[in-house]
This record gives sequence, C-alpha cells and structure tokens, in this order.
Amino acid sequence: LRHAMDVDEDDNQITVKTELPGFAKDDVHVMLEDGVLTITGEKKSDRENKEQNFHLVERSFGSFHRSITLPTGVESDKVDASFEDGVLVIRIPKTETAKPRRVEIK
Repeated sequence: LRHAMDVDEDDNQITVKTELPGFAKDDVHVMLEDGVLTITGEKKSDRENKEQNFHLVERSFGSFHRSITLPTGVESDKVDASFEDGVLVIRIPKTETAKPRRVEIK
C-alpha cells in the first residue's frame, strides 16, 4: 500500500499529513528517531466469510511503511499526532535555533 503524504513547513513547525482511509487509530504507528519520521500501519481484510462470491474487489488491505528524513533542528520530544476522519496529522515543532529570526541592521 502507498498512501499520499503532504509535508509542509512554516517558521515554527513541520507538518506531515497523510490520508489513511479505512484505518483505525490503533492500526497506525508513528516513530521519530535520529531525524527520521516513520509511519507504519496495517489494514486487515474484513472478508471473513470464505463462502461469499465477490463480483468486484477494489479495496486494498495489507501493511505500509513510509519514512522521511526531517531537517535538523526539530524538537522530537514535543511531536504531536492526531488522527481524524482517516487523516493522520503530525506536527513537529522546530527548535528555537532552527526558527528564522530577524536580524536588526545597525
């Protein structure tokens, strides 16, 4: 399975969004280690009755694994993740030193 992912950045944080339709929150795991954000999950088939005759099967089941390398200067201990309506949103704050700052001209 391959799930679309959006990664954007502003002055304060990096935001990662990925659509995971049909997944439950407990089926998805997020890990940040050594500057690499990894999202994994597994969607199990709900086809339990072996006697059913399927005419069309388009939904996909199985596991996925996505990893992206983040820029330096993130606060890994303050990562926030939420999951609502099949969309996983991960917010990774930047450290103060990584935030852009205005330099006064003297």
